[in-house]
Amino acid sequence: MRGTALTVSVAVMVVLGGCSAPTPSPGEVRQTPSPQLVPSTAAQSKGFTRRGVVSAGAPVDLEIKAVERHRDLTALKMELSINTADFHGADFGLGPLTTDFAQFWLLDPVGRKLYFTLREQDGKKAFGTRKNSTTDSFRKGTRYPVEVYFPPLPAGVKQVTVLAMAGLGELTGIPVTDGAPPPVAKPGEEGQAEPGGVFQWPVTPPTADAWSR
Repeated sequence: MRGTALTVSVAVMVVLGGCSAPTPSPGEVRQTPSPQLVPSTAAQSKGFTRRGVVSAGAPVDLEIKAVERHRDLTALKMELSINTADFHGADFGLGPLTTDFAQFWLLDPVGRKLYFTLREQDGKKAFGTRKNSTTDSFRKGTRYPVEVYFPPLPAGVKQVTVLAMAGLGELTGIPVTDGAPPPVAKPGEEGQAEPGGVFQWPVTPPTADAWSR
């Protein structure tokens, strides 16, 4: 597995406080509206949460469950939900027709490194949670667990900033934990989610030749 990290200059570190995500690499297509940020909150009982408007105007609630350090990767575990109305078109991947969650990044502000998702060799589809199809809708009140994988963080990294796609911005001070069971493949549920419950999409762990920018 080839996991690389980008050194972030002091100038970029300053700018990150006012932007929502890094500039895409050449050839990547990203469709995002103008950011409509809602102030981030860190609820004592529910961890780190944020609400923002993402692609096609979807009002999404994001909760960071954990950032887990493993030997060969780092696992970002989240939960997404929409609590206004059923919504189709809240996409988090790269390109117009995606099912993955590539538009998340990890920033180590102390080591000044930016980590990109582990992806397939074409550099587009990220490993981790993938929706069953591009037509999957977010059901009102349903919670969707999401895992996204990154190169392994050094042992000395204690906290990171999670950068999300435009409209969600950055969540700072997320602790990095050790000792959790390694990620495993999940088949996911079929059909449509039931409102008010938890719906599990399929999870695909990284392969040995996973690629990261």
